[in-house]
Amino acid sequence: ETALSRFFLSSVRQHGVIVPILAHPDAEGQIVVRDGQRRTLAACEVGVTSIPAYVVDAADEATVRIVQQLIANEHREALSDADRAEAWRQLALEGMSPTKIARATGAKKAVVEAGIAVASNDLGTTALVEHDLTLDQALVLIEFEDDPATVTELRKIAQTNPGSFAHVAQRRRDEKATREQIAALTTEYEAKGVPVVDWPEYGDTTTLFLSDLATAEGEPLTEDTYAGKPGYAVCIRDSWRGVEVGHVVVDWKAHGLRKIAR
Repeated sequence: ETALSRFFLSSVRQHGVIVPILAHPDAEGQIVVRDGQRRTLAACEVGVTSIPAYVVDAADEATVRIVQQLIANEHREALSDADRAEAWRQLALEGMSPTKIARATGAKKAVVEAGIAVASNDLGTTALVEHDLTLDQALVLIEFEDDPATVTELRKIAQTNPGSFAHVAQRRRDEKATREQIAALTTEYEAKGVPVVDWPEYGDTTTLFLSDLATAEGEPLTEDTYAGKPGYAVCIRDSWRGVEVGHVVVDWKAHGLRKIAR
């Protein structure tokens, strides 16, 4: 019979079971404790009704080994996000789905998915291990993997001013979405054979918007009447109203057009 000291019982009574036990379902679906009998007995004796547990398939030796390592690390010291993420990645490589990993380890599915994504990415892993970022912060960095300047900026903010991390990340995310929208529109117009030019600067006299031009006969230009004709082009920019598309004529004088007097 396992001896339970007064000190151990008192600790479980006050704080509950801190380190999860390892268990598995038997043939009838009942949960059998594989590692952690002492913690389980102590919880029963002092009236603790629930304890943390990793519930895994007993026949899956690789999974059992990884979970036992997790528990051993919990005994030694509090696990870091990097430790947990790597363990979840290993479990995923063994064929466990995020749902099963979450159920077995007591973590939320979304957190497990984030951990696997971070641990499977060099930038994410570096953010956790070398720069001591949180799992959520590391996951955000992966979004900007193709933008080293933003990665550096967010990494610094995470370490020096973590309270503003989410705000700056969202701002950079919005800017990235705007750039992608402008790029998509540019590709779309160019595929139709429409030139895309820079937005006319104030005072530009060679490139004017259709709304400022008319034919030699004085007929105002519109997109419907002038699209595809000589000098026709579009310009795209980000403004306070969002992404704007302007319709212009380049070298309008050369095409026999008139500027509308305002």
